[in-house]
Amino acid sequence: MNSCTNLVQIENGVCYVGNWAVDFKRGVVDVALREGTVGIAYWTFENPGAMETLTIPNSLKHIGERAFSDTVCLKQIIFEGTQEEWDAIHKTENWDDRLYNVVVTCIGSTEKE
Repeated sequence: MNSCTNLVQIENGVCYVGNWAVDFKRGVVDVALREGTVGIAYWTFENPGAMETLTIPNSLKHIGERAFSDTVCLKQIIFEGTQEEWDAIHKTENWDDRLYNVVVTCIGSTEKE
């Protein structure tokens, strides 16, 4: 029996190991990372084909090197947190290498409930 059989989980074209997005299967246009995702590994969304929109939960804490390399079709990253939370995410050098004309929109509320 292979102990790694259930190690990788796939949802909406995104491959996860634990709470980390580690790979992406091309062909999905609107991608939403699952709640609880804490990291995007190196090269995860390299050349993602037709992906136009990526929604990221406010649980994200780390974006790896060249995570979005050659994302020609990507037009928008929607972050479900505040601008301050987006700025606090640890982004490695060159995380946005060859990330073309992408708008990052933070939709989280800054008001306390």
